[in-house]
Amino acid sequence: MSIINGATCNGTTTTGCGNIPPTVSGGGPGPYDVSIDQNTHTVFVLNFAPSVTITNGVTCHAGHLSGCTRTPPTVQVGVGGGGLDVDSTTHTAHIANQFDSNVSMNGPTTCS
Repeated sequence: MSIINGATCNGTTTTGCGNIPPTVSGGGPGPYDVSIDQNTHTVFVLNFAPSVTITNGVTCHAGHLSGCTRTPPTVQVGVGGGGLDVDSTTHTAHIANQFDSNVSMNGPTTCS
């Protein structure tokens, strides 16, 4: 996962867009969907593996990269993850498992 500073690289300010962004190592192979719990700043990345990688956005962001050095936890989910959404009220990630015909849920009681 690349960490891009949205304050210096966006639709109107491009001063930071020429920089190679730092990345978070670890996680599952083939990340293809991301959702953020806006209340806790937890970043959920759906991987092809099938798995979800969970990063603490409070300690790992463009203004605070020292928290990005640890390998984030990854949890297994069902096969064929077709989408990812986070409920910021319950702090739960919902993953649609296309080939398993079910939904995986990861929240504060299943993953910390």
